[in-house]
Amino acid sequence: MYEDINIDIKGIIEGSVIGDIDLQPDDMVIVERNKKFYVYGEIMRPGEFILEDNMTVLKALSLAGGFTKWGSPGQVKILRQSKDKLGYETTKANIKSAMEGDAAADIVLQPDDIIVVSAGIF
Repeated sequence: MYEDINIDIKGIIEGSVIGDIDLQPDDMVIVERNKKFYVYGEIMRPGEFILEDNMTVLKALSLAGGFTKWGSPGQVKILRQSKDKLGYETTKANIKSAMEGDAAADIVLQPDDIIVVSAGIF
């Protein structure tokens, strides 16, 4: 019979968690894949990114290099896997409010979220 033990490797490496576990014969070590999110559209560096703890849409856009000259802060959507049906739920992100310090407008991302930045109308 096996017992699951979760270890905060990142915390151990950073020194914020003390402790280590000695492996015993027949122990199994399973390393989970990094959780990801995606940014596409009118953004400088579109693509796949590692989802860090408490990653918000504003931090994600910054990580992706910001908007192209055509990208519009008013045209940002987050696509999130629907829990009840196939497909995605779409949420319009209020980037202007988030940039003005409204923490509630700065949506926290979940694994596999897709941020889509569309061009604005000039």
